[in-house]
Amino acid sequence: MPRFPDHRPSSRRTSERRSRLDLDKVGGRERRAHRGARLPLWVLATQLALAFSLIAATGIHPALPETGFGRWVMGVLALLNAFVFVGLVVFLRRHSRIAYWLALVLLTTISVLTYADEFGPADLIVLMINILMLLLLVRDRGWYLSPAPSDLQRS
Repeated sequence: MPRFPDHRPSSRRTSERRSRLDLDKVGGRERRAHRGARLPLWVLATQLALAFSLIAATGIHPALPETGFGRWVMGVLALLNAFVFVGLVVFLRRHSRIAYWLALVLLTTISVLTYADEFGPADLIVLMINILMLLLLVRDRGWYLSPAPSDLQRS
């Protein structure tokens, strides 16, 4: 019996993709499968890191040092942060325990270091996004620390 009686998949590939996103039985109740730490928040955090990287590297930010070395260090660190966020999303979607613990450590570290210098409106936005992602990770820890379904492990 098809999962969706009113919908017929056009191909086997569509059916496989749909089965990963459909409702799955967990503990006797049906719930929607997660797609990795609330993906839109991670995308937003990655975009903010990329934007800050460009702003720092071009020297537009007035609070950064005037020297090229200081600006480039800040820009490269923000760019690396964006790449780490992307990597964490990929591995969090695969139920990686290491990625879960690294995400907790990274988000906690970023949240604490936000207070290291002058605190402004942009810092408040970044802090709120990081704390929200951190709280969602802790709330859904059961999903992230459970073994991955076999269809998500293949790639």
